[in-house]
Amino acid sequence: MLFDNNTGSTKYMRLRTCEYTLEDPECRTDQGDFSQYAGPVYTGLHWKYPQCSKVVAIMKNTKESEKALIDAVRTANTCN
Repeated sequence: MLFDNNTGSTKYMRLRTCEYTLEDPECRTDQGDFSQYAGPVYTGLHWKYPQCSKVVAIMKNTKESEKALIDAVRTANTCN
């Protein structure tokens, strides 16, 4: 997964994917100040349901900023 920054300036970005599980999910994260994109972040090869991974994408002007420009949570597919 990639999280594109098309704002024209460097922003704090955090891209995280977590295994779909009810207990103690494993997560993979890329975060920092990026002018182009955060990532790539890959699901684990051993994850039982990688197609159901939860993805969180946050963009802020700085890491310390309270207000997020983007704060999105998605799953790759509909999973029960």
